[in-house]
Amino acid sequence: MSAVVSSVAVIERIEVLVSHLIESIGSDLAVPTMSALSFNEEEGFMSSSSQDSEDEAPPRPQSQSRSYYTGPFRKRMTKDGSKSFSSVLLVLDFVHSLLLAGKTTTVREVYYRYVTHFRNQPECDTAIFEAARLLNVERGSLGIFASPKGWICGKLSMTVGSLKSRYDSLPSIQGNPITSEWLTSSAPTLKRGDGQMLEEGRAYFESDARFIIVVEKEGVYMRLSEDRFFDKLDCIVITGKGIPDLATRACVKILSSELNIPVLGLCDCNPYGLQVLLTYRKGGTERSTRDASLMASNIQWLGLRPSQAIRLADDGKLPTSVFQQLTARDISKLSSLMKVPYVQGSEAYCDELETMLENGWKMELEALSWVGVDYLSEEWLLETILNGDYI
Repeated sequence: MSAVVSSVAVIERIEVLVSHLIESIGSDLAVPTMSALSFNEEEGFMSSSSQDSEDEAPPRPQSQSRSYYTGPFRKRMTKDGSKSFSSVLLVLDFVHSLLLAGKTTTVREVYYRYVTHFRNQPECDTAIFEAARLLNVERGSLGIFASPKGWICGKLSMTVGSLKSRYDSLPSIQGNPITSEWLTSSAPTLKRGDGQMLEEGRAYFESDARFIIVVEKEGVYMRLSEDRFFDKLDCIVITGKGIPDLATRACVKILSSELNIPVLGLCDCNPYGLQVLLTYRKGGTERSTRDASLMASNIQWLGLRPSQAIRLADDGKLPTSVFQQLTARDISKLSSLMKVPYVQGSEAYCDELETMLENGWKMELEALSWVGVDYLSEEWLLETILNGDYI
């Protein structure tokens, strides 16, 4: 995990960035420009090794102790991009005030702070991302965090000082929220019990789990949590409620690496379910510089896979009415997934996707409830894991 940049350093970077902008406006440049700052701990702000060949670099103001230069990422105030440009400035102003006050906030609060400016939350999220990219920091260094999205329960205990909590003693049906602490340099780590020196205030986990089960959908996760599936098979159950946030991915990565146990992905039998699973394995969009450190490359496809759905139908357990026809959008997504390098390198994955495409149907996990309300957690999932039916 990359270290969080201090508030003092972020405040300084914002001031330098705005200084660049002011000089850009006062210079002969036709279009006011903000350019990303790269940073070296020993030498301060430095230029990136590569420059944008289409734009001249803005003026480079000098500091008494450091030289400030610009990197390749630029935010230019064009006619079409003026709102995007002003959105970033609003975020930078908000973050500057936030960090000076020693406070933190959530992405949702930023949106509501400027609700008359941003059309929706994704537009606000983009501005926050671009502000972080210009400052060459992670979002957490801005003092802005996502509201907890992921949930976790099962055979896991967490100790902080003298306080110990068990994740199989559920405070609610959802279990425990996965918070942004998993993204920090002091993220929870394994308690080894070999004379290890414990840091004050840091969380240490212990577990006798045999598997980590990552569930695409919150509804299926809640069923497993409510049925206490982790008592039937010693495991940890996690959901990111669809495409996971960074904290959930960090949690899965850390637990799988430290505990060295299999990670099994449970998702709908459709292209978008597999996309969620692959996000844990290979990362999401290009938005985060952390993607490489968050990849749980050992995650395996537990189900629901096309071959498994076919067996259930052939055994007379599922009627044809639970199968849904692939849409044009599904087929397009399926085609793009078949071009993913990892998928292309896996004969088993290719076979499953080709089966889905050839048959032209998909199925949701909830369809298994047609057999019985407890069939998923009481029978199918347990048998599938114990038989090693995952790829």
